[in-house]
Amino acid sequence: MEDIVSNIIKEIGEKYFSNFSIDTVIDSFTRLLKLKPELESLIRGAKSPQDIETIFNEISGIIEANAKTGSIEIDNAIITAITSATFNHSDGTVTINDSTIVAPILKIGGFNGASGTTDIKAPDLRAKGSAIKGGKKTGIKIKGNAGIRMS
Repeated sequence: MEDIVSNIIKEIGEKYFSNFSIDTVIDSFTRLLKLKPELESLIRGAKSPQDIETIFNEISGIIEANAKTGSIEIDNAIITAITSATFNHSDGTVTINDSTIVAPILKIGGFNGASGTTDIKAPDLRAKGSAIKGGKKTGIKIKGNAGIRMS
Protein backbone atom coordinates (compact mmCIF):
# COMPACT_ATOMS: atom_id res chain seq x y z
CA MET A 1 0.00 0.00 0.00
CA GLU A 2 1.36 3.40 -0.95
CA ASP A 3 2.26 5.88 1.80
CA ILE A 4 -0.36 8.39 0.65
CA VAL A 5 -3.15 5.79 0.92
CA SER A 6 -1.79 4.68 4.30
CA ASN A 7 -1.81 8.31 5.52
CA ILE A 8 -5.41 8.80 4.35
CA ILE A 9 -6.43 5.61 6.15
CA LYS A 10 -4.71 6.86 9.33
CA GLU A 11 -6.67 10.11 9.12
CA ILE A 12 -9.93 8.23 8.57
CA GLY A 13 -9.02 5.86 11.40
CA GLU A 14 -8.36 8.66 13.89
CA LYS A 15 -11.76 10.21 13.19
CA TYR A 16 -14.04 7.23 12.61
CA PHE A 17 -12.44 4.18 14.21
CA SER A 18 -11.53 5.58 17.62
CA ASN A 19 -12.42 2.29 19.36
CA PHE A 20 -9.81 0.35 17.36
CA SER A 21 -6.03 0.58 17.27
CA ILE A 22 -4.65 2.29 14.15
CA ASP A 23 -2.71 -0.93 13.35
CA THR A 24 -6.00 -2.87 13.30
CA VAL A 25 -7.61 -0.30 11.00
CA ILE A 26 -4.62 -0.27 8.60
CA ASP A 27 -4.45 -4.09 8.61
CA SER A 28 -8.18 -4.31 7.81
CA PHE A 29 -7.89 -1.80 4.97
CA THR A 30 -4.77 -3.54 3.62
CA ARG A 31 -6.64 -6.85 3.47
CA LEU A 32 -9.67 -5.15 1.95
CA LEU A 33 -7.56 -3.50 -0.76
CA LYS A 34 -6.18 -6.92 -1.69
CA LEU A 35 -9.75 -8.18 -2.11
CA LYS A 36 -11.02 -5.00 -3.80
CA PRO A 37 -8.16 -2.96 -5.30
CA GLU A 38 -10.66 -0.59 -6.92
CA LEU A 39 -11.35 0.90 -3.46
CA GLU A 40 -7.97 2.65 -3.46
CA SER A 41 -9.35 5.39 -5.72
CA LEU A 42 -12.33 5.86 -3.37
CA ILE A 43 -9.97 6.23 -0.40
CA ARG A 44 -7.74 8.68 -2.28
CA GLY A 45 -10.75 10.79 -3.27
CA ALA A 46 -12.56 10.78 0.10
CA LYS A 47 -13.48 14.38 0.90
CA SER A 48 -16.98 14.33 2.37
CA PRO A 49 -18.98 12.33 4.93
CA GLN A 50 -20.78 10.70 1.99
CA ASP A 51 -17.43 9.51 0.60
CA ILE A 52 -16.57 8.01 4.00
CA GLU A 53 -19.99 6.34 4.16
CA THR A 54 -19.37 4.76 0.74
CA ILE A 55 -16.06 3.35 2.03
CA PHE A 56 -17.77 2.07 5.21
CA ASN A 57 -20.38 0.30 3.10
CA GLU A 58 -17.57 -1.47 1.24
CA ILE A 59 -15.74 -2.55 4.39
CA SER A 60 -18.83 -3.68 6.28
CA GLY A 61 -19.16 -7.37 6.85
CA ILE A 62 -15.49 -8.07 7.63
CA ILE A 63 -14.47 -9.92 10.79
CA GLU A 64 -10.78 -9.75 11.75
CA ALA A 65 -9.88 -11.59 14.95
CA ASN A 66 -6.21 -11.82 15.96
CA ALA A 67 -5.14 -13.49 19.21
CA LYS A 68 -1.65 -11.94 18.97
CA THR A 69 0.04 -13.25 22.16
CA GLY A 70 -3.27 -13.77 24.00
CA SER A 71 -6.28 -15.96 23.38
CA ILE A 72 -9.69 -15.91 21.75
CA GLU A 73 -12.36 -18.40 22.82
CA ILE A 74 -15.61 -18.88 20.92
CA ASP A 75 -18.20 -21.28 22.34
CA ASN A 76 -21.62 -22.23 20.93
CA ALA A 77 -21.77 -19.24 18.59
CA ILE A 78 -23.15 -18.44 15.18
CA ILE A 79 -20.88 -15.95 13.39
CA THR A 80 -21.68 -14.57 9.95
CA ALA A 81 -19.68 -12.13 7.83
CA ILE A 82 -20.90 -10.64 4.56
CA THR A 83 -17.42 -10.17 3.04
CA SER A 84 -14.81 -12.24 4.92
CA ALA A 85 -13.81 -13.65 8.30
CA THR A 86 -10.26 -14.22 9.55
CA PHE A 87 -9.32 -15.90 12.83
CA ASN A 88 -5.52 -15.63 13.20
CA HIS A 89 -3.84 -17.22 16.21
CA SER A 90 -0.54 -15.35 15.59
CA ASP A 91 1.55 -16.24 18.66
CA GLY A 92 -1.47 -16.92 20.85
CA THR A 93 -4.40 -19.35 20.91
CA VAL A 94 -7.77 -19.44 19.15
CA THR A 95 -10.32 -21.97 20.43
CA ILE A 96 -13.60 -22.51 18.58
CA ASN A 97 -16.05 -24.96 20.15
CA ASP A 98 -19.34 -26.18 18.69
CA SER A 99 -19.77 -23.02 16.58
CA THR A 100 -20.92 -22.11 13.10
CA ILE A 101 -18.86 -19.61 11.09
CA VAL A 102 -20.14 -18.49 7.68
CA ALA A 103 -18.40 -16.09 5.25
CA PRO A 104 -17.68 -15.99 1.50
CA ILE A 105 -13.96 -16.08 2.35
CA LEU A 106 -12.95 -17.74 5.61
CA LYS A 107 -9.38 -17.96 6.94
CA ILE A 108 -8.50 -19.75 10.16
CA GLY A 109 -5.08 -20.53 11.64
CA GLY A 110 -1.69 -18.85 11.70
CA PHE A 111 -0.29 -16.55 9.07
CA ASN A 112 2.95 -14.62 8.49
CA GLY A 113 5.32 -16.55 10.76
CA ALA A 114 2.82 -17.42 13.50
CA SER A 115 3.78 -19.77 16.34
CA GLY A 116 0.42 -20.15 18.12
CA THR A 117 -2.38 -22.71 17.84
CA THR A 118 -5.99 -22.93 16.77
CA ASP A 119 -8.17 -25.70 18.18
CA ILE A 120 -11.59 -26.30 16.65
CA LYS A 121 -14.10 -28.81 18.11
CA ALA A 122 -17.36 -29.81 16.38
CA PRO A 123 -16.75 -27.43 13.47
CA ASP A 124 -19.35 -26.00 11.12
CA LEU A 125 -17.29 -23.77 8.80
CA ARG A 126 -18.92 -22.54 5.59
CA ALA A 127 -17.54 -20.41 2.77
CA LYS A 128 -18.91 -19.48 -0.64
CA GLY A 129 -18.02 -22.79 -2.30
CA SER A 130 -16.72 -25.04 0.49
CA ALA A 131 -17.58 -26.33 3.95
CA ILE A 132 -16.13 -28.31 6.84
CA LYS A 133 -18.67 -29.88 9.17
CA GLY A 134 -18.08 -32.39 11.91
CA GLY A 135 -19.86 -33.90 14.87
CA LYS A 136 -19.14 -33.56 18.58
CA LYS A 137 -16.05 -35.81 18.35
CA THR A 138 -14.54 -33.98 15.35
CA GLY A 139 -11.57 -31.74 15.97
CA ILE A 140 -9.11 -29.70 13.93
CA LYS A 141 -5.78 -28.54 15.38
CA ILE A 142 -3.71 -25.94 13.51
CA LYS A 143 -0.20 -25.02 14.68
CA GLY A 144 2.33 -22.39 13.72
CA ASN A 145 2.20 -20.88 10.25
CA ALA A 146 -0.44 -23.36 9.00
CA GLY A 147 -3.94 -22.29 8.14
CA ILE A 148 -7.18 -23.12 6.36
CA ARG A 149 -8.41 -20.80 3.62
CA MET A 150 -11.91 -21.44 2.33
CA SER A 151 -13.77 -19.70 -0.46
